[in-house]
Amino acid sequence: IKVQLDNSSLPHTRFVLAHQIAHHVLNHLKPGQLLMSVASPADNTPNPIEALADEFARHLLVPLPLLKWHVERYSITDLEQLAAIFGVELKVIMLQVRVRFSGFSSLHRKYADI
Repeated sequence: IKVQLDNSSLPHTRFVLAHQIAHHVLNHLKPGQLLMSVASPADNTPNPIEALADEFARHLLVPLPLLKWHVERYSITDLEQLAAIFGVELKVIMLQVRVRFSGFSSLHRKYADI
């Protein structure tokens, strides 16, 4: 996998790599294709292939059973602390928590503008 990142944070780099691994695992690449094209930031068209790769990356980096274990065993409710534990960006934790826990809705409102 070849990825070019410009001074990205480690959590962002980990997500990008997991996302690219997803494309390989999910057979999104054509034979001989090395990189997926990157959509322009102005392109707001939903792309189901990219969304699936994002979902795969989130689950790879923050497995739901392990997230549940941390929350229940250590009573962690701070999303920033969970992001640090898993080494991911806050947005990744927010999405995983939304998938797994309905009781975090008040925390989502706290971080809603992120």
